[in-house]
Parts: sequence; C-alpha cells; structure tokens
Amino acid sequence: ELKCPFTAYTDRMAVAHILEHYECDEALSFETLLNDGKIVLDYNQRINMLDLGECGLEGEVSDRFMWLDHLYMLNLDGNRLSGEIPAFLGEVPRMTGLMLQDNLFTGNIPASFERYYTNNGFVNLTGNKMNGQIPFGKYADNNIFFQFVHKYQYESDGTVTTNDHGLW
Repeated sequence: ELKCPFTAYTDRMAVAHILEHYECDEALSFETLLNDGKIVLDYNQRINMLDLGECGLEGEVSDRFMWLDHLYMLNLDGNRLSGEIPAFLGEVPRMTGLMLQDNLFTGNIPASFERYYTNNGFVNLTGNKMNGQIPFGKYADNNIFFQFVHKYQYESDGTVTTNDHGLW
C-alpha cells in the first residue's frame, strides 16, 4: 500500500503514469486534458474530476487512479477496459461518481462499491458483461440501485444478469 503525502504534483504524476500505462498518444497529456475541460482542479490545484471517456484506453484499470485522493468524479466510459473492476475504485476517499459504461468489464460488482450508496453517489456499469451476486442487496429496493445497474436484471437470489432490453 502506498503511503506518501499526496499533492498537486503527485496528481500530475499519476495522470502521466496512467496515460503512459495505456500507451496514449503523446498529444494526450495533463495539459491538453486540462485545457479541454477533461480535468477539473480544486483551489489547491488537486484533481477533482477526470474524464478519460472515449480515449481508446485498453486493458485493466491502472492502480494509479488510487493516487488521485481528491477525485470526486471519474469517467472511463467508452473505452476497451477489461477484466474485473478493481475494488480500489470503491475506496477512493472522496469519489461519488464513477462512469464505467460501455467497456469490457466482467465478473462481480466489488463489495467496496457499497459506499456509493451510503454517500449518495452513482456508478454506471451499463454496456459491460457483469454477472454474479450484488454484494449489497439490501439496497435493491432503493431507486439508486436501478441507476447503478441499469441494464442488469436483479433476481430474487441476488444474481445479476444482463438485460439488453434497456431500462425497466
């Protein structure tokens, strides 16, 4: 586990490492993302919002997203991210919005995502290949639940299956 003081500098380094991890085009940099409004900074120059939607990212989610401890909103939609969704995406301290739709994720929803319910947050997982048990089924009757799993059908035994017919 990484234990160091996070700063505006470590935020910039994290973004640089993330872009390098995904072998992004050199034209895609911290500065271009900031100038295009895809990065929003707070008064301390810390990253609050990062939009890497439709950037051509492929593979598993980089663990460098954990460095962005002031992040409130992360958009990774419309890429080719794959594998299981890592639990650490539910452990970023301030994050309340996570958009992971239209990727290639498989497996279960991490139990750490329960915090999005308890903090009035949201997660969009539509357009993936998620399945298995919802680890926090006690929220199944909550309207937020349906925003969370959108195109997934919730069975009485807690199983989630793909529902390609859209919203109920």
